[in-house]
Amino acid sequence: FKGKGGQEHDIALDDKRLARLVRGVQQLPGQALFQYRDDDGGVRPVDSGEVNDYLRAAMGQSFTAKDFRTWGGTLAAFQRLALTAVPEDPSERALKMLQNEVIKSVADALGNTPAVCRKAYIDPCTFVGWREGSLQRVANGARGERQWEQATLKFLARSHRAQRKAPASDAKEKST
Repeated sequence: FKGKGGQEHDIALDDKRLARLVRGVQQLPGQALFQYRDDDGGVRPVDSGEVNDYLRAAMGQSFTAKDFRTWGGTLAAFQRLALTAVPEDPSERALKMLQNEVIKSVADALGNTPAVCRKAYIDPCTFVGWREGSLQRVANGARGERQWEQATLKFLARSHRAQRKAPASDAKEKST
């Protein structure tokens, strides 16, 4: 399918129920995958504004579809960083190179550019935690999707709690 910015995405779908639902929607006339029949029987596309309105109503005022991409990007970065050893006595350049490899990998998975991915879809505390070793300690022993998600949530909760407690100058220093 064509995603944002016209970028082509090829994604395997192995959920039989979801595949059946998608096939059913594809049989509706028109180009939009996400559409519905209104009360008069007309086919109406679902636009991003409607999706975000629904998410805000269901999840809270500040939640949008972008939060799913941010979660996916942060989770992917967390996993990749947890499996990437911090070199002993590394230079700043070596650390940046490793971080950039992770960012590129996540950007490729999301179908985005590394610059956009770094800025918008990976929580910066993942890189701080990786450098300090706190990310690896939380991720230790994670296996399977559910455990990785739980480890990521635990790490983010701890990191954000620590950021709220730290003086503003400390938080700025660590994120650079």
